[in-house]
Amino acid sequence: MVNEDSMYSRIMAAEQAVLGSMLLDESLVGPVIAEVDDSDFTVSIYRTIFQTMKALFRAGDVVDPVTVCGKMGSDDAIRKVVLELMEITPTTANIWVYVPLMKEQARLVQLKELGERLRAAQDYDEARGIIGEMNSRVVMRSKSSVMWASDLLALFADRHADGNQPKYLSLGIDGLDDNVRIEPGSYVILGGTPSSGKTALALQFAWHIAESKRVGFYSLETSYGLLSDRSVAGLCGIGMGDIKRGNLTDAQWDRYAELGRMTDGRTIGFIQASGFSVDDIAANAAANRFEVIFIDYVQLIRTKNRSFGRVEAVTDISIALHELAQKQSIAVIGLSQLSRETVKDAEPSMHHLRESGQLEQDADVIMLLYRKPIQPAPDLRGLKIAKNKDGPIGKLFLDFDGQHQTFSKSNLNPDHRGVGAQLRNDGQKAKLLARSSFEPKFEQLNIHDEAVPF
Repeated sequence: MVNEDSMYSRIMAAEQAVLGSMLLDESLVGPVIAEVDDSDFTVSIYRTIFQTMKALFRAGDVVDPVTVCGKMGSDDAIRKVVLELMEITPTTANIWVYVPLMKEQARLVQLKELGERLRAAQDYDEARGIIGEMNSRVVMRSKSSVMWASDLLALFADRHADGNQPKYLSLGIDGLDDNVRIEPGSYVILGGTPSSGKTALALQFAWHIAESKRVGFYSLETSYGLLSDRSVAGLCGIGMGDIKRGNLTDAQWDRYAELGRMTDGRTIGFIQASGFSVDDIAANAAANRFEVIFIDYVQLIRTKNRSFGRVEAVTDISIALHELAQKQSIAVIGLSQLSRETVKDAEPSMHHLRESGQLEQDADVIMLLYRKPIQPAPDLRGLKIAKNKDGPIGKLFLDFDGQHQTFSKSNLNPDHRGVGAQLRNDGQKAKLLARSSFEPKFEQLNIHDEAVPF
């Protein structure tokens, strides 16, 4: 059993040390205020003293024992507490040891209080809300947003020193990994026209990423059954036609039996998330320690404010997902529908993202999947990188194997002048010619172009 008296004595000691250091050295007041919240103090009188110091600092006044006591009143008890804080703080040198300790202990107290509320919860929805609040408390982030120049330059050296190369997520498709850089905190939108295969592409990405990261796949419309069918088709090479007819051969069952070995070491969880809000997703992701999450799809996430129209709702959702990625330091990959005004089989643009320009504004990377059927490649898909904060924009073409729900890089480039005519006139020969001659290229952004997407 945890000794309650011992725990609260540690909390008091940390809070005393922080306040005592601020009273002894006024130069610490600003940095501590930038890092600490009122809620980090669990002792009422200490919280009041901190709030008084913060009010004095923000007003531009001197912050010392005299001004603090003067603002709080002439009560002898207050003066006694202030003097005690200074007396029991032997040095200010260790304040940045005390601050995180105090914040951690405050979170512990808050979690215990939430635990009591959870025990008293009257229904499932109330309990789920409390659990979400508990998870947000567990994910503790620094409040300060200032990094001084010397620290910033030192960070660069640490990140890029020999043998310490940046590690970005691999999506598993040639030509994509070299140009799209996704890391913890990234917010990515994968948009797609109807029946282009955006869920299948997202599943392929998810299974690939799960080789090295903990992945959560939140499905707001696709059933577990269909997710399992598509996954097995792609991983085992079993045709969707055979799966749908329930007509698997012994050889196909043998390939299925190998799945355990094939997926060994991959950590991926599938969540039927119909009715989930962003808070629900955040709480679930934190509880499962996911490093990358997929959301299929963004427009189906429930909003807290039911009076919102669709544009307002999606705007609110997008902002919340962006904050989720940054606060929990995870990569968020959200699928999005494209508006109906998108011409069938035509190349879409970011403004076709359905119901909100906020998606275009918030995302670090936007990929748009669309059909580009030509003969002899009726299942050709275009993948347009419409926004890419840390790399080039451009597009590449993918061959979609509908039977096995998989994508691979195509060497066809139907946008190249003359290729369409060659394909129509010469079938397979033209396809081989295109493979050798027309590699799709990414184009570097022109920084003077007013149309750049960020």
